[in-house]
Amino acid sequence: MWVAEMDFGIAPEVRAALQSLLDENLTGYPSAQLMKDTVRAAIEYQEEAFDTHWDIEDAGISTDVLSVFKAMLSLLDEGSPVAVPTPAYMPFLSMPQKQGHPVIEVPSLRGEEGQMELDYRGLEQAFQAGAHLLVLCNPWNPLGRALRVEELQRLDALLQAYPQVLVFNDEIHSPLVLEGDFTSYSQISAQAKTRTVSAISASKGWNIPALHCAQWLCADPLLRERVVPAAQLFASGATPWGMWATIAAYRQGREWLEAVKSQIRHNVATVRNWQESAGQTSKVAKLQIHLPTATYLSWWETRDEVLGPAPGERLLDAGVVVNEGASMGKGWEHSFRLNLACSDATLEQALGRVEAALG
Repeated sequence: MWVAEMDFGIAPEVRAALQSLLDENLTGYPSAQLMKDTVRAAIEYQEEAFDTHWDIEDAGISTDVLSVFKAMLSLLDEGSPVAVPTPAYMPFLSMPQKQGHPVIEVPSLRGEEGQMELDYRGLEQAFQAGAHLLVLCNPWNPLGRALRVEELQRLDALLQAYPQVLVFNDEIHSPLVLEGDFTSYSQISAQAKTRTVSAISASKGWNIPALHCAQWLCADPLLRERVVPAAQLFASGATPWGMWATIAAYRQGREWLEAVKSQIRHNVATVRNWQESAGQTSKVAKLQIHLPTATYLSWWETRDEVLGPAPGERLLDAGVVVNEGASMGKGWEHSFRLNLACSDATLEQALGRVEAALG
């Protein structure tokens, strides 16, 4: 199993589109029409999948989601901090600092039912400390969940008091919502639309990240006027192959996507059954496993250093590759992220190795 991508190959429709390009020797630069067709396919998918409407001028092409993030960072005043809820996707913590922007980490809190949630008081303190950009990852990597409408509404109410704060809204995993509906923060209110730039892509849902094609969405004309020059600057790496694959995925790859989601749900049940069958006296009981209801990423917390001070190292020795929690924010050193987008056999082998590592 790989740490970030799925083991499921690619959709037949995407493969056919790529093979057609190769057969026709279409390996040159993308045309303006191809870019427009890609954007149109993206906003069509958003409307059909999530009931959100975007005009063609509200969207554009980018190399990847992180290129949109770079564009947002470029809008900030020199030295302006960035607020990042943690645990977080690693580049959201490292990239701002490389561009001269301190990161204010806001560790998530445990809700009444054990689910990790945003710390709204911590976010307010970050805004009060001067953060002018909030990184919102929804669905949340690595916690494997989409934020509920009431959570987004509470965040929106908080942001009303801080009009200077922009929101970078990473929705790359939105096609992989496994339970319930997905709601974008950008759709919560008129205010949200004026301050949010969303980044979307077919790369995670259809397993095509190396083809380099993402899309940005911004409904506010004034914010878009600021973002577009930077977004276009960072879009130079977007490939025509990525665009054709994206069009095929959004328009023809829905059946394949549903099959993938079904397998991920099956894998979630496998991990749940594995933990329950181990019993409360087993060392497995010292693992707090946050199973995904969106994405294919699970988040594991350890108690009593049951996997030592660095769980990732112990698991690597046992033959399981994970992302160390230490790389995803301060205070998460005893946690790790495990990818569940794999075959039954691979998952069963991985769970066996985790159990062996526990001793």
